[in-house]
Amino acid sequence: MTAQIHEGLAIGEYHKLERLSPSGIGALLRSPAHYQAQREEWATREPSKALRIGSAVHLLVLEPELVPTMLPVAPTVPKRSNADKATWAEWEASLAPGALRLTADERETAESAAAAVLTHEGIRRAELLKGRAEVSILWEQDGAPCKARPDLITERGFVVDLKTTEDAADFERSVAQYSYHRQAAWLQMAAAAADIECKGVVFIAVEKTAPYGIRTVILDSIALVQGEREIERALAAYRTCTDSGEWPCYPATLD
Repeated sequence: MTAQIHEGLAIGEYHKLERLSPSGIGALLRSPAHYQAQREEWATREPSKALRIGSAVHLLVLEPELVPTMLPVAPTVPKRSNADKATWAEWEASLAPGALRLTADERETAESAAAAVLTHEGIRRAELLKGRAEVSILWEQDGAPCKARPDLITERGFVVDLKTTEDAADFERSVAQYSYHRQAAWLQMAAAAADIECKGVVFIAVEKTAPYGIRTVILDSIALVQGEREIERALAAYRTCTDSGEWPCYPATLD
């Protein structure tokens, strides 16, 4: 099982790759039909406020060199007069493909959260921000084409996943709600396929409101094993559907 490792692959190009990812695994576990629908929806999907802020924090913390082009400062004038509208039109026309369009409030939130991460003493001591950021890994898992993009692979052999959250104190609830246990297992699979040392997946959870509290969390082996089992179920469904050419929804039975 030989993996391809790509550094510098733009996030937009990464998303275009027709390969399984944690979001696709989640859709498959719902039903193969939901997976197919998600693939079609992704091309035209507009990022939510939460996703915009999270992506901005990633840029500010992990890829600051991309901030001028991918996180441009929007005009401050309202869209009232023709001159104001022309200013906005000129700004829109200058945007790079995939650039984030944040409101002033969203940008302030992202900058404050990023500053909290960058100045966090525990993160600094553990050197959780020293390493390779946004590396794309492509591999085959049980015959299925897969992809992963760890936020950061540290020099000390950990994979870091940076998350924005409403409540870092209750991050375990987010783990269950958004299936982060499955995402952690997926990242470990990707690292193994690419022969990258992975002592564990560290979640950095930063809150989106003052005081922008932070927790660093490593999931236990029970959660990771559960994630692996769910991935195996999804991969089995993918193989079956690929072989048959059929992507069914829920069983046609009465509950």
